[in-house]
Amino acid sequence: MARRKKIKNLSEIHSEFHKIYYSDIASIMSAMERKRWVELLKCILVLIAIGVIIPLCVKYSIYSAYSELTTFIAIGSFVSACWFLYSVITGFSNDLKKKCMPSILKAFGKIKWASGENMHGGVQLLSDSQISASELLSVYTHRDDRDVFIGVYKDVPYTITETNLYTIRGSGKHKIYYSVFNGVLINFESNKTIKNKTIITTKNDFNIKGRDFSIIIALLLIAQGFLPLLFMSNVSILKSPFFIFLAIFSAIVLLLLVCYLLKSKSKEVLNEIKLEDVNFAKRFKAYSSDEVEGRYLLTTAFLDRFTNMQNAFGARNVKCSFYNNDIMFALSTRRNLFEIGNIFTPLTTTKHMKRFFNELSSIMEMIEYFKLDEKTGL
Repeated sequence: MARRKKIKNLSEIHSEFHKIYYSDIASIMSAMERKRWVELLKCILVLIAIGVIIPLCVKYSIYSAYSELTTFIAIGSFVSACWFLYSVITGFSNDLKKKCMPSILKAFGKIKWASGENMHGGVQLLSDSQISASELLSVYTHRDDRDVFIGVYKDVPYTITETNLYTIRGSGKHKIYYSVFNGVLINFESNKTIKNKTIITTKNDFNIKGRDFSIIIALLLIAQGFLPLLFMSNVSILKSPFFIFLAIFSAIVLLLLVCYLLKSKSKEVLNEIKLEDVNFAKRFKAYSSDEVEGRYLLTTAFLDRFTNMQNAFGARNVKCSFYNNDIMFALSTRRNLFEIGNIFTPLTTTKHMKRFFNELSSIMEMIEYFKLDEKTGL
């Protein structure tokens, strides 16, 4: 087996990526383009069929004695069509990744990729304890990882995890689902001493520092259930001074409880620090347990690369945490990340390939900025 070439810098990565695309990937894309047209035609035919079946079912449910049967057929057809379309679209993208990803990643040096059923195939995932220690997110109970990359660049280990974090409380009719995070988590070792914790996050983002919003939502839903009682004029006890006092007292207690739950669960006191870049300060806030170290980390050059990473991933909200000698980024986006092609776009274009390259190279650029391979102080 040929030994994988050690990549030295981003210019080498770009050159190698370009070379591999035209030597290995272009032929695969050409072959998959024919399959794309076949799968796309299937989707179009299914949509046409649904466009005919559902109106007919609606018509016969109105003018026919078999309304229940036609309604069942309409709903069943719609659900089946949605399942089929989802399977075809995701199946094609996953098949394309499996065929192309091993060759593409050769350009990035030492790196492994896992996805779907291969998620636990020898790849060590980003741990929940690391996510918790970063304090970039609130509490979650469930986690669905999609694409995961584990690699080393300039002797710096890194992990890239496309994931969905959420909380489920209760069961049955009382089950509450709360989305905590959907996007990509990027973590790499600093190889240097970070004595304190520093966090930077999008303004008005309260979904940080271990807060538990699912409990707050549950409390508000419970309170909402009692609100109609206040407007029931036919129940005299509800208009009594005692009940009104009890309602006001309960509301105050609920408000205090919500305020307590919103309070940071951070083990360290993180004070807000003012950012020197005025334009950046309009969009982001920074917190640190040591203002001097925090300002030293959040330089203008770092903030520029931070914005570049946000743009590369098309992220709405971005966060970063310097913690326990590690650095973690959390980029919230509903875009399907690390996509190298899909059923709706001709594979002869390099649009998705360029986006994929920009996503990964923005991370390498951040590692280069910190010079993490050097053992000097930050």
